[in-house]
Formats: sequence, C-alpha cells, structure tokens
Amino acid sequence: MKRDGSITVSLTLIFIVIMSLITAVIENTRVLSSDAYVSVAANSAAEMVMGQYNKELYDEYKLFGYGGYNGMGEIDINEEFMEFLKDNLTVCPPDPYKSYSNIYRLSDIDSEIIRCMKISEGEYLDEQISEYLKLSVIDDIKDSLSGKDRASNKDIDTGALNVTDDYENGKYDDKDNIKDSTTGKDKKDDGGKNTKKDGGADKEKNELAKDSAGGNPLKSLKDIVKNGILSLVCDESKVSSGQIVPRTEGEGTDKKETVRKKFSAGGYLSGYIDDNKCSDADVPEQKGSLSSGTSKVRYITYAKNMFSSYINNLNKTVDYGREYMAAGKLSEKDNLLYVVNRLMVMRMGINFAYIMSDAVLQEKALATATVIAGVTGLPPVITAVKYTILTILAYEESCVDVCALLQKKSIPMIKKAENFKMTYEEICLGSGKLFRQKAMQYSDAAKGKIDGGFTYEKGIVLLQMLVPADIMKERILDIIQYDMRERFQATFCIDTCICFAEYKVTYDIPFAYSYLHKYSDGGMVTKREVKTVYEYKS
Repeated sequence: MKRDGSITVSLTLIFIVIMSLITAVIENTRVLSSDAYVSVAANSAAEMVMGQYNKELYDEYKLFGYGGYNGMGEIDINEEFMEFLKDNLTVCPPDPYKSYSNIYRLSDIDSEIIRCMKISEGEYLDEQISEYLKLSVIDDIKDSLSGKDRASNKDIDTGALNVTDDYENGKYDDKDNIKDSTTGKDKKDDGGKNTKKDGGADKEKNELAKDSAGGNPLKSLKDIVKNGILSLVCDESKVSSGQIVPRTEGEGTDKKETVRKKFSAGGYLSGYIDDNKCSDADVPEQKGSLSSGTSKVRYITYAKNMFSSYINNLNKTVDYGREYMAAGKLSEKDNLLYVVNRLMVMRMGINFAYIMSDAVLQEKALATATVIAGVTGLPPVITAVKYTILTILAYEESCVDVCALLQKKSIPMIKKAENFKMTYEEICLGSGKLFRQKAMQYSDAAKGKIDGGFTYEKGIVLLQMLVPADIMKERILDIIQYDMRERFQATFCIDTCICFAEYKVTYDIPFAYSYLHKYSDGGMVTKREVKTVYEYKS
C-alpha cells in the first residue's frame, strides 16, 4: 500500500511541475504576444491618424501633410493617435449576447511622440514630388536642356558701348583733350579741319535724312525705352500687380537699379547687358552635383505642373509662380521683368551674332555712324558708334523675339536673313506696337512648326537651372503656403505639416507569475512599451 501511494504522490508532483511549466509558458506567451497585439493596434492607429491629411494641400499640390493650420501640431496628432489606439484595443464581443474573455487585460495605456518631422524638413518634399512625377516628364525637361537646344551666340563687348557713352556725354567735344582710343596718346588739333563749320548742324540733319536709318538711332532709343521694357514686349496693363508674402521675412528683396543722370544709348545698353546677362558665374557651385541637378529637374518639372506662369494661368493666387522660382522677387511684376530682361540679353547675343555676319547691315551702320560721329574725326569713335547702332538693332530684334515668346510662339534658335524680322530702315521706328505686330509672324509653339525652336518654356527652365536647388525648394514652399492661405486656410503654415511621426506606447499587463516581472531600483516594473512609426511615402 505504501508503494502504491508513493507512486501516486510522485505522479501528482510530476503533474504539478509539468502543469506549472505549461502555464508558465502560456503566461509568458500571453505577455510577450501583448507586444504584438499592441503594435498592430498602434500601427493601425498611426495610419488612421495620417489618413486625416490636409485635403486641400493634396488636391492642389499632390502633397501629403497632417495639419498645418489652426495650430494643429504634435499635441493634436498624439491625442488623435490615443483615441484611435484605445478604440483598437477595446475588447468587444462580435455578439453582445455572447460571453468573451479578455486575455490581456491591459490598463494604464499611454503614448507620446518621440520624433516628428515636417514636410519642409529632410527629404520628405523631394520624396513626395518624386512619387508624383513620371519619369517621362522628367526626360522631357532634360531634353529641353540638352545641347541640341542651345545656340551659339556672340558676346556683346560693352567696351565699344562705353566709348559711345563717352561720345554722347561730350567727352570728345574738347579737341585739345581728345585721346586716340587705339594708342592712348593725345590727338592733336588738326587746325579745325574736322570741326563743325557754320551750318554744320543743318548739314548733319540733311545727311541723316538721306541716311537709310532715317534718323539718329542713339537718340531714338531713348524714346523706345522710356516706358520700360515691359511696355515693348507685352500689354503692361494686364501684368499682375500682386505681391508674394514669403515664409521668412527679408527674403525676396530687390536689387536697386542704377539710375543714370543723363540718358545715353551706349550707357543704357552697357548697363542693361551687364545687369541682366547670364554667365557661368551665375551657376552655383552645386551645379556639378548630380543629386543637386536631379533635384532641380524634379522641382522644375513639379512647378511646371503646379504653378502658373505668364503664358499658363492655372488660377492660383500667384500668377507668376514659375517666374518667382527663377527671380525670387516680392513683386509679381518684378519677377516677370527679371525673366524678360534675361531673355532679352540672351537673345541679343544670338541676334548680334547674325548682325555681325551681315556685311550689308554693317555697311549701313557705318554710314549712319559716320554721319553722327564723323565730326570727331576719330575712327575708333565712329567704329564704336557703328557697333552701338548694330547693338540697338539686336536689342529691337530681341524685343520682337521676347514678344513672340510671351505670345506662346516658337522662335528660331539661330537667326538668319530669312527669319530676321527688323529691317535696318526701321531702327528708328521701334515701338511696342511694331514689335508685337512682327512677333505675330512666328508660329505658335504648340504647333511645333519650327524644328528645335526656342520657346518661353525653354527660356524659363534655363533661368530656373541657375537657381541653387535649396533656394528653389524654399521658393516652392513659399508659393504653396501663400496660395493655401489666400484660398483655403488663413492660418496655414507648411512648415508645421507633419509627414513623419514616431510614437512610444506604454501599458500595464497583469502577471500571474512574479518572476516574469522586471525589476529596477524602484522595485518591480509592470510597464511594457512598444514603438511604431508612420510616414507619408507618396
């Protein structure tokens, strides 16, 4: 009897040990699996919170961002996360008349945001734009910047223009102080052989009347440009007068233009070219960076689809958004003027290259220059005046070109006799009306009748490529914020739109076995924690 009892006791003890082991494993599994249970609920809650993105921001600019208006920020997103998390962790039976068991019995659930990133931080804007853009669209922009679309031009030497400026301001009126520009030595008085005799003024007028220019181009230029360049290339009354409000004060300040006390054709053209030419020095150091170049193409392509320009109004608050990306001025009109001026100088070099190859035009210009400056008896001055007259003709032809670009026309990359619109006889007749009439002779850019033609689209892309990628990004954010504030949310701030959030969730879970608890200096620790992350990818 004793042996039989001992076996029963032994088996009972063994059974207890085995059951203890099994229940310990079950309990440990329950505790550990609670992490997965809470993680699933937290991931779902984070996704549901981010699902409440700023709808207007997405509809207008295809960008995902949480909040950004009415002060919504990290506190709000965490509160919403907690509401969704608690709902996800609430144990409810599928049928209220059936019983159920809560195996986790979680309590004291709490969360906090460990890290939060905004759309203007890091690479989030770039990633979202990349997802939006199609590779074929980026390829189109790359093609527009390829070498086949570029034309060689001749740099206009401002030295001759400066000599003309000196002549117009009377530097060579004093014969005793004239210096030969070729030798730098004093040119002695020739005894009055080259000075104006009585009736010289009348004789000069008669000679000008017979000259093919029909007048003095140096003086006629003053009348042409007196109302500003915009009046020559477009209907200035229809130009936007809006003002852009940047995200940071002090940005977009305009460079003050030099005001000349006395107008002169040489001085005007010299200053105009120096102020508005685009050279390799304008290209930032990051030009050689592949990542920077890719970012620029990405931003330019995105802006083409999202922002308005002078030739493509998308009914946004900023009428010249793409021009702002190139210029960064506070005034919409100044942004357009910036683009027009640089397109003008760009085309002047191309037009001047053709003019310098045309012997007939040079001969006519020399005849006019001789009539105008022949009284000085200085060949270098006559040559400089001739050079300035040809530059004026290139300027007027460029006005025709830019008029055509603003009318959505396509113009030839390289000028030839058959596509040069201005005649030498019209050099003193230039006006906005004449330039716009001649611009109408070009074909519409959309029709693509001119192979390899130059368009406003290509011109503005080239100017945008001169802007550093980081500055271009800031200007994109400026435009979006200003437009959103004016049309949808007055308190909108793109710098507070959340794109990434990392949460830490803590909770209590009861333990059946004390050895499963963690211990610290303060005693037994019952809190457990999990982390979850959610970010907008597209």
